[in-house]
Amino acid sequence: MKKNLKISIVTAYPTEGAGSGTLISAQAKTYVEMGHDVHIITANNNTKFKKLEGVTYHLVPFTAEKEPVEKINGALPFNFVMFTSHTNSSENFWNISLEQLKLYCDKFRKVFDNHVKKVNPDIFHGQHCWISTSLLCDYDIPVVCTIHGTDLMGYEKSQEMLAEINKKIDEGEFSPEIFAAKAKYEYYIHAAEKAARKSKSIFVISNQQKEKFEKLFPFAKQKVMLVRNGCDTTIFHTEKADEKEIISSLTSNITPDGKIPTDYDKLAIFVGKFAQFKRVDLVLKAAKIYEDKLAKEGKKITTLIVGSGALDEELRSLQKSLGLKNLHFVGRQPSNIVRKLYNISDVFLAPSDNEPDGLVYKEAMLCGNVPVGTLGGGVPDTLNPKNEKLSPVEGLKSKIYPTPYGTLIPMNDEQALADATIFVVDHPEKFDRNAIVKYALENYDQRNISKNVIIPEFEKVIRESKQK
Repeated sequence: MKKNLKISIVTAYPTEGAGSGTLISAQAKTYVEMGHDVHIITANNNTKFKKLEGVTYHLVPFTAEKEPVEKINGALPFNFVMFTSHTNSSENFWNISLEQLKLYCDKFRKVFDNHVKKVNPDIFHGQHCWISTSLLCDYDIPVVCTIHGTDLMGYEKSQEMLAEINKKIDEGEFSPEIFAAKAKYEYYIHAAEKAARKSKSIFVISNQQKEKFEKLFPFAKQKVMLVRNGCDTTIFHTEKADEKEIISSLTSNITPDGKIPTDYDKLAIFVGKFAQFKRVDLVLKAAKIYEDKLAKEGKKITTLIVGSGALDEELRSLQKSLGLKNLHFVGRQPSNIVRKLYNISDVFLAPSDNEPDGLVYKEAMLCGNVPVGTLGGGVPDTLNPKNEKLSPVEGLKSKIYPTPYGTLIPMNDEQALADATIFVVDHPEKFDRNAIVKYALENYDQRNISKNVIIPEFEKVIRESKQK
């Protein structure tokens, strides 16, 4: 086994704007530091995206929806395709046509063919148990696949959609459109199952995702390995930030001059894309509750919504209808600003529905913040790592469950989110922020995960593949 590996990370999405992109960038950076030859094959609608030093990028080109549209040679005539939504694309697998799907697969095959001829990597690390990873399995190069959660949601949705289509056909509904839809969803199911069957190792990012994957793909359960997502600790860490300077650098969507008043007593933040399952709407509804309650106590709490996405207009309309005076949309922000916001704020709110893992919780903790997350998905693995039996706080309208590292709440419960927010900001003594940082560093430093878990598994897979 040679010491330095040629590692090709493959993602069908950009390396910015979503958690999977943030993760593979953090991983790639650590591989380079370890001396490996690192390549990233990534879909995007522009060539000017942020690139890591020491990493070679290979583009699967698409066409942007909004101006300015970069004319990329060989780009597909539609935007990159997502499971949910992305800040730079509204295209998704449920809306594309069968013809677009064919073009999509052909383009990835062409890029992969060229990559194998020129680079001949030792290993492919496919992101998502979906189409691109399925196509990687056609080459004589071992594939390791990471499950991110949205791929499992996509597989389940494809099964549901196919069942509905077959029912319509059984009832006598025949048309070219319905048979094209049937072929599309059959392909999605086939691609996911092929990726699960032919990948040499399957990384899952939480215990909940492990259980779900093994239920959906029982034939591949012997290959499953829990590999927690890590963060780049050179980016996310504690620091003394100038609060007024940071706040003044942001632009509010509701104040006449765009300035955010700094006369608040407490600061809450949300960071993430505006996808449905992120439940930004709950943050707004909870803000109405906790703003009013704290105001009666003579306290002012300000909430910052950091991010963007397909639901932007809908969420701003909700903000207006709720009459929120101290909640500000500030758009997407670079990681150095997000780090500072984690450091200066009192509580981090992320009430996702079944969040597969959630890097943002770990980023916040590395910066000494106290997250509020839901009891669904992989979040309890992060905020309640020992799986201890939790007791709710007494005397509240809702059930909230503090842990040493944050607070867990039921999904889809704005009252619980409001109560948890108030609990965190009113009881700072309940949370040892130094202990939170220490825990996050010990468990979610990507350098340690890459060195001690991922690279050894890559080497094992390569070694076993050569022996066959």
